[in-house]
Amino acid sequence: MTDETAQVRAQYGAVAAAYRTSQVHASGPDLDRMIELLDPHGDEVAIDLGTGAGHAAVRLAAHVARVEAIDLVPAMLGQASLLAEERGRTNIGFHACDVRALPFGDRSFDAAVTRVSAHHWADVPAGIAEAARVLRPGARIVVIDTVAPADPALDTFINAVELLRDPSHGRDATMEEWGRILEAAGFRVDVAEVAPIELEAADWFARSRTEPWREGAARRLLGEASRTARETFEISGDGTRFSLLRGILAGTRGEGVSPMSVSRGGTGTTTGPAR
Repeated sequence: MTDETAQVRAQYGAVAAAYRTSQVHASGPDLDRMIELLDPHGDEVAIDLGTGAGHAAVRLAAHVARVEAIDLVPAMLGQASLLAEERGRTNIGFHACDVRALPFGDRSFDAAVTRVSAHHWADVPAGIAEAARVLRPGARIVVIDTVAPADPALDTFINAVELLRDPSHGRDATMEEWGRILEAAGFRVDVAEVAPIELEAADWFARSRTEPWREGAARRLLGEASRTARETFEISGDGTRFSLLRGILAGTRGEGVSPMSVSRGGTGTTTGPAR
């Protein structure tokens, strides 16, 4: 186990239950958009990469034959299993493993999703390449994750806030970086959308049990943000509310690459949960 994976397990093993019950994670138009972009017919076998408390897997299970849900954190998988039981979904398998080493053969799946997980992965390109390996040609993938603006100063700002709040945070990539990662793995990206998700700072810090000194430093960054940062992340005057940017990308596994068109606000004002 690497230091990065051990840190993720330690961080989210302690707070797993909060993610199953959090309405921020359980709802959001990004779940509907995920199904729309996958366009399943009911007979697909799908994989959920970094399932967390299982909200994406449970939603997807209603539209496909089976979902295999993976996560590094056994406690998260326990919460996902409870959620599946609560929702009456019996067609989900749960696997504790790294996205870089999936326990499935080549071309085993018809669809893949990852929702608000990849910014914790130790090696995102390796994880996406592994997803491509287990998908058949023509399969769809949907990536939903927190993203950074293209502006380097804003990129640095939001990743610093994220890392202070949660030491297991890896990186919020930009949409351009995500496009390159997916295309390098053999996906033809045809959808790329960005929309803000409004958060209450107190709830955001409490959900990850942020240490007081880390929370204080993150709040100071938010409070002393530049005008551009305040506008980009919709930081309230008193710093009690702000927004993260949530990206949604979709693509098809296959040969060739098509241009990526990025739109802001394509999924409305809120696109899903924030870890």
